[in-house]
Formats: sequence, structure tokens, C-alpha cells
Amino acid sequence: MNVVIVAGGLGSRLAPLTNNVPKFLVNIGKNTGYVEQVKYWLQYCDFAVPDDLKDDLKDVQGLDPGSLTVIVHSAYADLISAYHKMYFPHVPLIVKTVDVANGSAHAILSTCDHLDGKAVFFQWCDVMPGCSIPANEMIEYYCGANVVFTNYDHPNRYGLTRTGVGWADVKPTLQEDGRGGIFGLYYVPHFHTSIVYQDGQDFVEVIDLYGKIREHKVQSIVDWGDKPKLERTRDTADHAREFNKVEFHGELVLKSALNEQGEQLIRREINWYNELLSRAALDEVPRPAHWPHPTGASFVMQRVHGVPVFEFWKTLDSENRGLVLDRIFVLMDSLHASVKIPGVYLNGDLGRDLKIEAYTKLLDRYDQIKDVITAFGPVTEVNGWKLKNSDPRETIKQLYEELCKHYDEETPYCLIHGDMQMSNTMINPDTMEVSIIDPRGYFGKSELFGLADYDIAKMLYSLSGYDLFNYSRDFHISTLKEGIIKFDIPRPELGGCDDSRFSRVHCLWLAVIWIGLGGYIRNDPIKAMCAHYHGLALAEHMLFGDRYTF
Repeated sequence: MNVVIVAGGLGSRLAPLTNNVPKFLVNIGKNTGYVEQVKYWLQYCDFAVPDDLKDDLKDVQGLDPGSLTVIVHSAYADLISAYHKMYFPHVPLIVKTVDVANGSAHAILSTCDHLDGKAVFFQWCDVMPGCSIPANEMIEYYCGANVVFTNYDHPNRYGLTRTGVGWADVKPTLQEDGRGGIFGLYYVPHFHTSIVYQDGQDFVEVIDLYGKIREHKVQSIVDWGDKPKLERTRDTADHAREFNKVEFHGELVLKSALNEQGEQLIRREINWYNELLSRAALDEVPRPAHWPHPTGASFVMQRVHGVPVFEFWKTLDSENRGLVLDRIFVLMDSLHASVKIPGVYLNGDLGRDLKIEAYTKLLDRYDQIKDVITAFGPVTEVNGWKLKNSDPRETIKQLYEELCKHYDEETPYCLIHGDMQMSNTMINPDTMEVSIIDPRGYFGKSELFGLADYDIAKMLYSLSGYDLFNYSRDFHISTLKEGIIKFDIPRPELGGCDDSRFSRVHCLWLAVIWIGLGGYIRNDPIKAMCAHYHGLALAEHMLFGDRYTF
């Protein structure tokens, strides 16, 4: 089966989110719309068949293994190619470009000669079925008719009207109430480009010229075509992590792994709780209530009542912000004081772990997003800071070398949380007491133990705006032209907070963490790019300028 995703315009209805990306590269949940669309069609189509086997399979099975085509404005051609390769490296992609905004019918008829005579699904870039469709049985199920998919909760100026008694005696008609139900998914068993496009022609009118039409109603759709639709989609989308899930049962919480990565993280978390409880009984840390499942795939722990600190922060006045931050630091100090072990600098664990966290991990994550970052064009200035290094690898190398200067054979390791930011610190609004959840439980290759500086830097990371950046739905690039990029990373109100807790080394780690975030959130190309460049600018501020301040 062949699939074409049509994104020929510039997505103006979602501006400014789409100032620099097409609509299907906007996040609609935990993924972009494009990732969700391709994952959906992979249920029905084997796009990954090698080219040299396609003819053999067609001859033997009578089937065309199919292709995936995307139609985009030429400004986004390199970006979608790089983004697709990052997520679906084994799925061949055909990119076609059209820069004239004459509508989807014109875009399809002017770019899809390679599909002439073939069976094709045409899918608009900002919509997809919210349920399964009988894609594999289309030819037999509809006896060769063209299929228009509808959902009558969807507003559209075109609908289908029955014109006779036959099962395929329907015609597209304009609907005065604007609720025609057609949402942008069509199946054409014998597509051809011989039809001459007429000005103003809708693609459903083109399908009418192909022959008889059959209507297929779907129960639900996902639509992010404009801002209200995008917000509704995000409100009902699955935002859960792909590696674990959390369920609340009264005073208990069940955490379960969803894949191998989740199982590894749960084992680390269990080990962290056991290590802490064997050395110190901190009231601010929840206790496991039951030992884990034998496979390590789940465990039950006490429920922490409260809200994440980053959510509650905006309700705090200056005095209470300082109080909460003081309590977080007292908790961190207690955690770090529970045990200290030698780091064995350079030739031992500390040297190894420093290189992993501040060098090799950053290079690996940069390599993952490099082609996507490059597709946006060269950047020489970030929020007013002119970059000294043209190659991020050089900045990463210098940042790592500068960090190494701050540690020696006397530097101890201690029990660390590893992800000590305001999303993982909870506060009871009534008592203002704080507690911690979701320990990361490792540093480099060292389980449980690491540098206290790393925990402190993670709290600085929150204060520098990570949580608000991470959860922002309307984050966008303000300017991206002639090598200049400008964006606003929202920061929490910092009045009442004393920055004397944070030294130069914490600011160096802050740059490391922001650079690394770019690869971690690669699902969102705009945020990934901005985190990457924000981290590079912070690093250069520390290497060539002044210390980072609030």
C-alpha cells in the first residue's frame, strides 16, 4: 500500500508554532503528529522492504509493498528528511515539494507522478484516524471503489450526498452548515495524474472524477489543524512516558515498566531506595510498600501527597520561595551526607563518569539530532551571544576539560538523586514540607553514587527554566534568520532565592545538562534545537565570559 502525507502549505493557522516547521512536526502529545502518523500506517504497510526485493514480492504475492511519500514546502524538505531518518531509519521516504499554495489537489496532482496507476491512501498532515481502519482489505472490501473517510463530529465544507440506490451512488457536495464530515483521508485504488487541476478544486472533487465513491465512517479522529483543535488534541492525548506508567491506588502507587528501558530504570530506582533506607531513614523520601515483581517490571510504593514544586512555585511569595529552596537544600544535604566514598579521580570511577556525563553522552546526543539541527540552517548568534565556536563538538570538548579542573583525588562520591529538579520534588501546600520522588540512581557508570554537584546543578537547571520550558505548549522560536536565533525560555520568578548556593562548577554542569537535553527531547524539533543552542551559549558564557547568574 502507498501512503502520501500532504503538507504543502506553511501552516499559518498554527503560527507561531509553525514559523519554522510544518504542521505535522508540532507535538500533539508525547510525539509529533508526523511520528504518530507514520506509526499508524506502519500497522498496515511494509514501507521498509528493500528496493531490490520489491519487484520479487510483487511478482510472487501479487502485492506492491508500498511507499511513503511526504509533500512539503521546499523550505522544510531537508528538515523532514532528517527528522524522518532520526525516527524511522529503516523506512524509505520519498519527499516531494510544492511551493505554490493552491491547495492539496494541486499539490498532489503536480507531484505524485511516481504513484500513477497505483493504490494510494492520501492523508492530510494535520489529521489522522483515532481508530483502526480496514486498510489491508480496502481493494476487496470496497470492490475497487474510491473511498472517502468521514466523521460527523468534524466540521468541513464538503460532505457526501446519496444520489441513487447503489452502495456507491454518492457525490461530494458543499454543506451550508459547514459540517460535511470529510476530514482529509482518502483511498484511491487507481490513482492517476492525467486530470488537469482547476482553480479552487478540492481533492474530493478530483476523487469524484476517478469514478464511484464509497463512504467509510470512522468513530474518532485526531485533528490539530488550528489552535483550538490542537489544544483539544493535546488535552486528550497520551503524554505518558514510553518506558513506564504510574497508577494510583489509594495510598499506594504502582509503577510498571513498559519496555526494557523501563525495567532497567525501575531496577535502579528499587536499588536506590534500598540503599538509602539501609543508611538513613529520611521522612522526605517515600518507602517501597512491596518488593518488586520477580521480573523487576513493577513495584509498589507509598503515595506522596502534594504537588510538584514547579507547579506550586508560582503561588509563592518571595519569602516562601526562599523557604522552599532552603528546605530542598537541607534535604539534598541530608541525602549527600548519608554516605561518602572516594571518587578515585582520573584513572578511576570519577574520571570515567565525568567523561561519560560531560563528553561522550553529549556527543552521542548531538549526533542523534545533528542533521535536524543543521536542516534549520547555520546559527552564529544565540539570544544576542555570538558563538565563538562553529562546531558544537569543540564547545563540548572545552566544557568537559574545564569541568575536569574542578575535581581531584580528594573529591568524594555520595548517594545522589541524579535528577533533582522541581518536577521530581513534591510539596505539601498545607505544611510546605518537601519530599523527593523518581530518583535517577546513577552517574556515568556508577550506580547510586556520584557528584553532589550534579544534584545541585539539576536544581539550578529548574531555576533556569527547565520545567516551564518542558511543559510549555506554546514555546516557539521568535527569530531565525541570517544566522541569528532568538527564543525565550520562560523562567520561574526568582525573587527571594539566593544564588550564592551555586558556584562556577554548577554553572558548567548547567550548560552540560541543557546541551544534553537537546538529544533527549528530540521528539520536539523546535525544543531540541533551542535546548541545544541554549546550552552552547551557556557553555560559552562560562568559558569565555562571565558566570551564569539568575
